[in-house]
Amino acid sequence: MTTLSCSFKAFTFNKISDLFLLLGFCILWELYQVNNIDTLLTIINLNYNYKDNSLFYSAMCLILCSSIKSAQIFGHL
Repeated sequence: MTTLSCSFKAFTFNKISDLFLLLGFCILWELYQVNNIDTLLTIINLNYNYKDNSLFYSAMCLILCSSIKSAQIFGHL
């Protein structure tokens, strides 16, 4: 396969994954805009009393899953 066709194949199969990755980063950016960086570090340090915990972990899950899917697709080209 040529480089162009490999790139197109990866892009075609990876669109959903990229959308999830973008959504995850958008959620993190929104959390950063609403709160300060200390609050985000508090969430990372497992402060379960914080109201945006589930949103933060959902964003991280989206980013992780899309990254794994991207790695699987690129590994099979």
